[in-house]
Amino acid sequence: MYTFEKERQPFPLLFANQAVFETNKKAGRRQIKFSVDRTMETHQHALGIALGEESMSYGVADSDGKLLFRGVRSVEAGISREGIIENIIKCIDDALFWCEGNKITLAGLGIGTPGIIDNGLILGGAENLPEWDNLPLGGLLSRRFDLPVFVDNDKNLEGLAEFRFGCAKGDQDVVFINIGTTIGGTMIINGRLYGGHRNRGAEFGHLIVEPNGRRCSCGAAGCLEAYASTSALLNDYKTFSKQKRAAAAISQVRQVADRYLQKETAAVKSFDLHFDYLATAIAGLINVISPQKVIIAGELPETGAFYMENLRKRVASLVLKETSVFTSVVPAGLGDEAGILGAAALVFERCGSTNLHPNGNLEKVS
Repeated sequence: MYTFEKERQPFPLLFANQAVFETNKKAGRRQIKFSVDRTMETHQHALGIALGEESMSYGVADSDGKLLFRGVRSVEAGISREGIIENIIKCIDDALFWCEGNKITLAGLGIGTPGIIDNGLILGGAENLPEWDNLPLGGLLSRRFDLPVFVDNDKNLEGLAEFRFGCAKGDQDVVFINIGTTIGGTMIINGRLYGGHRNRGAEFGHLIVEPNGRRCSCGAAGCLEAYASTSALLNDYKTFSKQKRAAAAISQVRQVADRYLQKETAAVKSFDLHFDYLATAIAGLINVISPQKVIIAGELPETGAFYMENLRKRVASLVLKETSVFTSVVPAGLGDEAGILGAAALVFERCGSTNLHPNGNLEKVS
C-alpha cells in the first residue's frame, strides 16, 4: 500500500472573481500555478485529474461543466510509479484544501490516464509512464481519501467531456478521435460511453489501414497510428523532402502545415497521405456506427481551416451516403480543459448525476 505524507499549499489570495497564486520557490520544490473562478452556484461538484506524460492537470468542476478551480503539476522525466502517485496525492490535497475553504463538497474523484483500465485497475498500455501496469489506482486513492474514485482512459474521458459539455452536447452517438504522437479515441453509443467488453476496445489508432504496412509501436503492421499520427506526418515530410538538412530541423506539424499552404511538394505529399489514411478509417467508422458527430482533437485541426476542409472532402468521397447523412466531422471544442472536465463528468455519470440527452431533457443515469 502506498502511504505518503499529506502536504497542503498556502491558500491563494482572492481578487474579485479570479485568483492566481504561486507557491514559494523553495529548493527542490516545483512551482505550481492555480486559477480560481469564484462565481459558483449550487451544483454537484467533482474533482478531475488528467494525467499526461509531462504534467498532470486537475480541477474542480460543477455538473454544468464550469471549471471553478484549476491547477497544474509537472511530472519529471524518469519519475517512478511511486513518484507519480505521490504527485497525484498532492494534487488531490491541493484541491481538497481549496474545497474546504470554499465550502464545496465533492461527489467524487475522476482520473484520466493513458492505458487500458478495467474497473479502476490499470492493466497496462501506458507506454510512456513507468511501471504503469497492474495498478489498482482507484482502490488506492479511494481508501486514502474516503471518496468515490473512478479511473478511465484519458482519451475516453476527453470524448466524454465533448459529449457532455462541448461540441457534441445534445447528441447521442459520437466518435471521438485524438491525433497526437499516438492516436486514441472513444465512442458514445446511445448516450453512454462505450469501450467494448470490459473496456478493452475503441483502439482507433490500431485500425488496420494498410495490410502488411508500416510497423506500429504496438507490434502490429499497418495501423492507422503508423500512418496518420503527428509523428508519422513529420517522418513522411522528412522522407519526401529533397532538402534533407532543412527537413531534419522540422519538429512541429504546424511547420509542415505552413509549408503545405505554400504548396511545397513534400508537405503536400505528406498531408495527402495523412488525409487519405485518416479519412479511410473515419469512413469505415461512419459506415459501421453512423454517428451524429465525428470529433477530431489534437493540434492538427488548429493548423488552419484547410485541415478540416480537406478531411471532410476525403471522408465524403469514401463513405456511404446512407450511413453519413446525419454525420458531421468537426474539430474538438474544449481544448486543454477536456481532460479535467471529462474526469469530472465520469464522476457525475457514475454517481447518478443528470445526463443531457439529445431531446434536451435531463434523464437520470442509474
